[in-house]
Amino acid sequence: MVKDGSSSIENSAEQKNGESETNTLQSSSNTDSELIKSANDGSYTQGEESSTMQLTEDNGKVTQTIGNTNERLEDQNESESQKHEEVISVTSVDEDIRYSSNIPYQLIDILNTTPFKFSDSPESRITCIEAWELNLYVGTNLGEIIHLYKIDDALGYMQISKQTFSSSSTSKPINKILLLPEVSIALIHSGTTVSGYLLPELSPANIGKAKDVSDLSVDWKDLKLDKNKQNRVTLKEDYYGDPYVKVTLFTKRSIKLLRIFNDSIRLHKELQYLDVVSGLQVSNFSIVSNSINYDLVDISQSQKIYLFPISTSSAKTELDPIIRYVKRNELLLICGGTKCSDPSMGMFINLNGDVVRGTLAFDSYPTSVEIDYPYVLVILQNNTLV
Repeated sequence: MVKDGSSSIENSAEQKNGESETNTLQSSSNTDSELIKSANDGSYTQGEESSTMQLTEDNGKVTQTIGNTNERLEDQNESESQKHEEVISVTSVDEDIRYSSNIPYQLIDILNTTPFKFSDSPESRITCIEAWELNLYVGTNLGEIIHLYKIDDALGYMQISKQTFSSSSTSKPINKILLLPEVSIALIHSGTTVSGYLLPELSPANIGKAKDVSDLSVDWKDLKLDKNKQNRVTLKEDYYGDPYVKVTLFTKRSIKLLRIFNDSIRLHKELQYLDVVSGLQVSNFSIVSNSINYDLVDISQSQKIYLFPISTSSAKTELDPIIRYVKRNELLLICGGTKCSDPSMGMFINLNGDVVRGTLAFDSYPTSVEIDYPYVLVILQNNTLV
């Protein structure tokens, strides 16, 4: 085990007259020391309104400088988001579904057309959905994941399995399912624990667990279309002949850059940052939120740039922070009032922390936001799908 080499750097600047506040953070870097040992080691057990908006190209091209080098973040020569043939939306048969005539999506009511059930409990509800090829993984608030497989367009989906990922008597919700097909691993975030499972059947992978986790993210800058040109997958890299993919783990105490191998999880670098609620990784930058505000963290230089508050309240808010990747060096952050029913807005920023484009205005705080560039799909607080 390689010891962490830590260095503490004092505050370098303060916020003045609305300018970005920049702080330096304490960092430690490991040369692929193993973060989470195998379980054998005994270590680390430890109904809605939807609106759709279309974005246009921002002509202001910004080139970012990373770290202490002059490496440039250049625009990737990749095709824009593929036109999906369908978007799957879980709704009630009692709700009205209205279609927008200018978007290439079809809404399909899987909940009432597929013969499967989550639980005997009436309190069961969907918390997350992920898809890979013909596989659909549905997580619930009771710690269950239902694996569905699409037979064809006519027959639709059939249920393959239903598993419970919470071993305690108190069920813990499935917060996120992170699919890493390049190493045949799925990371399941249940409660505050992240565990590894094998794709596609979700049998346990002997790579260990991580605790006290608030969120996790792939590097969105590295996502590429797979060989079939159907799925966006993480970029596979190589460490002395051993393939891995990069994942960022946001915990209560720090931001951890991990390398996920098919037989282990290893820590590459760690940066101290307290009380992360959610986060997203883009190249060398982490866009994070605590319970009060959004920050932009430069991992290479261990610097934090204050962005803006999540709500108009100066105290902790009931609003769940929302951070979404748009394209290249651009992100969308959602800010609201003091309650979910208050009006809110979407702010586009680049990796300098500058606001770009115009803002998006909403009648209430979204419960969900997804971006399939150039489209933004937003679910608000009432029960109509637009």
